[in-house]
Amino acid sequence: LLVVHDLSVTEAASRVRQDFVANVSHELRTPLTSLRGYAETLLGGGLEDAEHREGFVRTIHEQAVRLEALIADLLSLAELERPGAELRLSALDLRDVVERLAASFRPRAAAAGLALHVEDGPPVLVGADRARIEQVIANLLENAVKYTERGEISVELGSERDRVWCEVVDTGPGIPPVDRERIFLEF
Repeated sequence: LLVVHDLSVTEAASRVRQDFVANVSHELRTPLTSLRGYAETLLGGGLEDAEHREGFVRTIHEQAVRLEALIADLLSLAELERPGAELRLSALDLRDVVERLAASFRPRAAAAGLALHVEDGPPVLVGADRARIEQVIANLLENAVKYTERGEISVELGSERDRVWCEVVDTGPGIPPVDRERIFLEF
């Protein structure tokens, strides 16, 4: 009797998990190192340096906010992965959600020399979990602003029969082909 199990999917998921943990560790280490360094500077005499101490404290605050955002993202991911997690579905206009989020990203886009606009069109009605849809759209806009070096970012929305779509178009590098298969990998 011979039993053969294909473990390639399990091994791929394990590698993705390991990569994820390594990436998260790196992302957390950066603000923590900065927090520690500035705190040590203040404790080592920087409190007496009236000219620079406000800048030290501002940097500590910025890094604490960054750390808080990373932890919030991790908690959101954990919630999404939780078995039995329920969606809080409600009727909403996706165009309204996108326009509101785009307005909040416009100052950062403008600071980076980018134009950000939402294509005109009719309301796009959908039944969805508002918080999760906002998280997805915010992530797409954040990545577009972060990785687009020049030009504009536009958001196009629409619906056809039983399908609703939202597309963020930019001139960023996109996701490398080798990593695209991992986007929707379940583990």
